Amino acid sequence: MIKLNLKIIYTCLLLLPALVFAGEDNQVTVSIKSIACSEEKAAGDGKLTVDPQLQGLKKKLKDIPYKDFNLACSKSVVIPMKEKQHLTLDDGDKLSLELLYVDEERVGLWIDWRDPKGMQLLDTRMHFGCHETMLAGADGGEDSNSGKVLAIAITEKN
Repeated sequence: MIKLNLKIIYTCLLLLPALVFAGEDNQVTVSIKSIACSEEKAAGDGKLTVDPQLQGLKKKLKDIPYKDFNLACSKSVVIPMKEKQHLTLDDGDKLSLELLYVDEERVGLWIDWRDPKGMQLLDTRMHFGCHETMLAGADGGEDSNSGKVLAIAITEKN
């Protein structure tokens, strides 16, 4: 009888993590900053003008071929696992986001970014560390001296 009880207890202990996490709905809160970029950098020109609200991104922004960076808008959105979330940014751009996976260290996110006219700027899967900010950008076209950057960060995991 004791052997049978120990087997049952042992089996329950093995299954416990699966039972606890089976009903858990993984989701993340994503912070999105839309950044307007202007004035293309000349070769060797390292001087940047960065919006005070973007100072934490200055090291990453220096690698982008523009001089001026201004915060256009900032939004946060909760994205449940495998559910597409659609949002419109203040500048009219539209984003569709889907959480592909999340673990302790990394996150996978599908992003479809379109301008106000519906032209696709980006359609990709991004895989990045949960504690870093990922940048994605698009230029303003051949006749433009401007571009856009999205700064995407995970601010909370549930």
